[in-house]
Amino acid sequence: MKRFAVPLVIVGSLAVLAALVIMLRSITSTAPLAPVTVAPPPKASPGATTAPAPTPTPRPGMVTPVPQARPRSEDRPPALPSIGGDMAPTLGSDAPPGTKLNTKNLHFGLPQLREKIAANAPHVTACLGGSKPTGEATLTFIVAQKAGKIIVEQTDVDRDKTTLQDEALLECLHKTAQKIQLDGLPREAEAIIVTRVLTLQDGAITEDKPTKFSYLR
Repeated sequence: MKRFAVPLVIVGSLAVLAALVIMLRSITSTAPLAPVTVAPPPKASPGATTAPAPTPTPRPGMVTPVPQARPRSEDRPPALPSIGGDMAPTLGSDAPPGTKLNTKNLHFGLPQLREKIAANAPHVTACLGGSKPTGEATLTFIVAQKAGKIIVEQTDVDRDKTTLQDEALLECLHKTAQKIQLDGLPREAEAIIVTRVLTLQDGAITEDKPTKFSYLR
């Protein structure tokens, strides 16, 4: 009897362990899952300030743009007035004499000077006296308006631009301008200075013309 009692006890113990294991599995499989709760984010208290976002640290070689301030209205330059209407320059009789805005008597400029100097050729020929020089003379004369008359005030020679060497001849040539009679002065000027170039070839006049004139007053 003792020989059969020990195995029966072992078998009974194994059967009890197996039953316990089956019961534990059934309990864990049928137990409900515990609900998962998510905590809401904390509410900001009144008056609290939000921390500023961190400024990214520039990496080596990275150019950080610099914000430009917008100009204030008082820093902007004032707008320029438009030209026109009453601000337009007045031409003609209202402009000062001897200025570019004065457009009166423009025909008394170079057109008149060319005509009057060409008509003065007989006085130049008289200075030559039969001689046959070759060269060029740059001559000047000042014309002014006085007491309603146009007169030649002064004549001269620009020797730096003159190739003729006969001083007596040059003296006679520049004084021939005193014989020139003008009808008026351009732009109602009171006085002008005229430059003329006289060219001689073997005693003959090849050119005698005004090259420029300037307003003196």
